[in-house]
Amino acid sequence: MNKPGTALHSSPIPMWLLQDSQQQNTVPVKQHLNTGFIRRTLAEVSRIIQNDFLTEKYARQSGLLQGIHPAVKLTTFMFYMVFSSLTQQLLTLVFLAVIGGAMGWLSGLRFGSMVKRVWLILPLITLILSFPAATNIFIKGQPLIIFYHQAGFDALLPDFPKSLYITSTGILMIVKMSLRIGVSISFGYVLAMTTPWTAITRSLRIFKLPRLAVMLLDMTYRFIFVLSKVAIEMFEARLLRTVGKISGRENRRFVSNGIASLFLKANHLGDEIFSAMICRGYTGEPVTSQPFKFSKNDILWLINHLLITLILLAGEFIYA
Repeated sequence: MNKPGTALHSSPIPMWLLQDSQQQNTVPVKQHLNTGFIRRTLAEVSRIIQNDFLTEKYARQSGLLQGIHPAVKLTTFMFYMVFSSLTQQLLTLVFLAVIGGAMGWLSGLRFGSMVKRVWLILPLITLILSFPAATNIFIKGQPLIIFYHQAGFDALLPDFPKSLYITSTGILMIVKMSLRIGVSISFGYVLAMTTPWTAITRSLRIFKLPRLAVMLLDMTYRFIFVLSKVAIEMFEARLLRTVGKISGRENRRFVSNGIASLFLKANHLGDEIFSAMICRGYTGEPVTSQPFKFSKNDILWLINHLLITLILLAGEFIYA
């Protein structure tokens, strides 16, 4: 017969179940390194679905752009994208960038997240990679940053330039190019984050975009999340069945087999999803639960941006 003080130690419950949760979390990091590849992949694939939920969250908020008709927003942003690609004025591009950021901020988007997603990726990479094009080898102009001048390489390298420097004209050109890219991405990002995808595709049909093109866009968008869910299930099953160390060769074999399996499942799921949509009344026309009616806000929006357009055009003629 057990003593009262030893009843806990004679219990059949394992000791690790009796430990505090904080003590259980103090597991050495090395024990998780064997499955780090699978965990990182799961995190990246899950981020795709999280972005979709984030988009729906902002689209349901009450803000500036959420109350504007999707077709009106699409027309306005497409005009600004085309205008930014045609303008030659640096001040106009900066003004358009400020407009895009202000619209996102007034619509409830986090300004820091917008800057990180829009300006610190493609525009910054384009600016850095375009620096060689700003030299006097490609664009002539006033020297701004001189690397060397009259180095005397004529004897060794007769075709080598005698001077190498970055020109002010070249810097202005690559800055304009980066701003054009950033402005276009900025308006596209704000539109996608404040408008449901079904409303965007329905707006495309208002502009007489072919039904087949709209259907392909709609199916592609839906299929991304279906395949992401299938990929998550595959990696979770692999993670739960993983015991011991996984070599790089085994990881590569799993990835190649997973790609082939996803390809076969995509072919099968494509037919099933389309058949299910047809059974539920899908005719190729995007449908949304919100009524598509123009309001006073849309009229005020158009008048406001018509005035902004006149200001931009006046600036083009004044500083031409």
